[in-house]
Amino acid sequence: MRVAFCSDLHLGLYKGNEWTENLVQILLEESPDLILWGGDFVYRASPEQLAEDLRPLSLLHPRLGSFAVLGNHDYGFPGFDYSATLERDLSNQGVAVLHNEVVGLEGGVRVIGMDDLWAGRTDFRPIERALENQTGINILLAHNPDILAAPFPQGPPSRLLEFTRSRILWLFGHTHAGQVRLPLLGPLALPTSLRYDRGLFQSQWGPLYVTQGVGEVGLPVRLLTEPEIVILELYYPSASP
Repeated sequence: MRVAFCSDLHLGLYKGNEWTENLVQILLEESPDLILWGGDFVYRASPEQLAEDLRPLSLLHPRLGSFAVLGNHDYGFPGFDYSATLERDLSNQGVAVLHNEVVGLEGGVRVIGMDDLWAGRTDFRPIERALENQTGINILLAHNPDILAAPFPQGPPSRLLEFTRSRILWLFGHTHAGQVRLPLLGPLALPTSLRYDRGLFQSQWGPLYVTQGVGEVGLPVRLLTEPEIVILELYYPSASP
């Protein structure tokens, strides 16, 4: 299964329709089976312009679908709450927004979409019930890696972590890897309490990947944190003989 993971577009002040078109062209060339979006679609955006900025996503038709979660900027932390507009516009372009829910795919693979922590919407209780007595591989998609450090019910209970540790892949955005990193000193600031800033980690909760994202906030500047689209190739046992 070829999975594309993209986060933190931050359409609005610095990015628009042309930026989305370029992003879509790269994704078309990669031909993923599944596309996952890690939230923070907006940054000081015009709600009236959002539909046009997201329209190029309609060109993407991955075999297994396109799923998203929303991030803190999407919910208005800080700023305007774009969530209702975003969910409508993303749905019109074929992207399903998940709110603490599980979607089953082929071969016993499931996509778990967690809602945003800073917006106070993360809740693992529906996930715990959905995964009870399940087998297979789980891809958990969330915006903020700090859900791993949050108290239950916002963060995952210990029994869920134990249950999923050997067969879950955690995907996060949010950090921008600091957006500006200085040689030898590292990132100027990271919006996370955990040490997971970018890349692949083998953590106590299982494998997790934190993407640097593709957009910017504050100033349209990056240093040693180039925008990235993550392509993952997952291998899993077939459900068929």
